[in-house]
Amino acid sequence: MRERIKKIFENLEEGVDVILISTGMSGDKTFFYITGVTEGLFENSIAIAYPSGDYEIICPKLEEGIANASVFQDVNERNRLIKEKVSGEKIGVNGDKLTYKEYRNLKKLFPKAKFFDVWEAIAKARLIKDKEEIKNIKKACNISASIAERLYSLFDSNIRECDVKAEINYMMEKENASPAFDTIVAFGKNSAQPHHKSVKKKFVMPVLCDFGAAYKNYCSDVTRTFVSKKQREVYDVVKEGKFIALDMMGEGVKAGDVAKSVNELSLIHISEPTRLGMISY
Repeated sequence: MRERIKKIFENLEEGVDVILISTGMSGDKTFFYITGVTEGLFENSIAIAYPSGDYEIICPKLEEGIANASVFQDVNERNRLIKEKVSGEKIGVNGDKLTYKEYRNLKKLFPKAKFFDVWEAIAKARLIKDKEEIKNIKKACNISASIAERLYSLFDSNIRECDVKAEINYMMEKENASPAFDTIVAFGKNSAQPHHKSVKKKFVMPVLCDFGAAYKNYCSDVTRTFVSKKQREVYDVVKEGKFIALDMMGEGVKAGDVAKSVNELSLIHISEPTRLGMISY
């Protein structure tokens, strides 16, 4: 993790003495990036990063044993530990994730310090993945791809959207992963809703499955659409329309002209323009 931290400090336009990463209640993934921790929630935890590449963790007693850290049992003890371990007049924070409440708390703990938003340096460092990150991303992708290959075997006349969703999530959990986002399974007309909430609707084509696996905080995203033989014509029109649109796109091309060409294609094959974005492959 030392190289990751050093990279962040190297990307800074103005140097700081230390960088504080606070997870808050929702969690700043930078905490896990610079510490290498892959388990636990670490709510209200703090990672302290130094220019040398070293770091320290301050976390609740609930996470004791998961990482080499200083633990606290209440807010006062947490603040005391932060004050003990942080020194310097320039403190970097991730303004992209830091809550206003936590910022006020830090200002109170270090009234004479200047705070600098280092989110750009963090984002720049994270653009280039190291070997461990690539390994975890590949694993997340392989888990999702494997599940995608088994989707069709789940379908029968009595199965419901929520049943398939549960099966997908279960398969991820069996691979030591979790849903990267709320898994979407949509049957019939529900498949036209990109962010449909899966319900008890029974199986009918077309079927849309949109899911991804999160493995050690690295995520994948897979979308699969299944259509009946009768719906294949629409599928083929969508596929052809997609490539027409891609071929037309370029500098100075109007979006309306692209849409017109795609809609003209649908008029040739189908009696009225199709909402081509509704069915993917």
